[in-house]
Amino acid sequence: MTMTTAYDWLPAASPLTVTSEDFLDRGYLAAQQHSRLFGVPGGQDRSPQLAWRGAPATVKSYIVSMYELPAGVTELPVDPWTVKNDARTRSYVGAAPPPAVTDRHTVSVDGLDISSVKELGLSVESTPGFMLFNVASHIDALGVITAFGRG
Repeated sequence: MTMTTAYDWLPAASPLTVTSEDFLDRGYLAAQQHSRLFGVPGGQDRSPQLAWRGAPATVKSYIVSMYELPAGVTELPVDPWTVKNDARTRSYVGAAPPPAVTDRHTVSVDGLDISSVKELGLSVESTPGFMLFNVASHIDALGVITAFGRG
């Protein structure tokens, strides 16, 4: 099996439909979704608009996460998660691929059967990987959308 998202190895979850007014699935991020912090011309570090539908009644909360992979990658590396984000902040930092490089950003929306990750003892200091490891058995619904950034 070719692993295309981190969720391909999890038990089946009800599908969510994830959409964005800022990009089509497998489309390109707009300039404002690129990184001002990392000096991308026109970048504004503005998080893309996201919406989802189709969650079963068992969903009590959501986790929305985004991870970045080079465009040519067809399988996830062993550990694609980072502590906080590339800029070590708790805010959205836009795409910042090197010049002439296209990178892939996968956004996942996980519908959880718990009201808060705090129920699992997680805090804002938890790393994304640790958080997702702990919530994996609580994912009742899942949707994924992918965008590309241009350098």
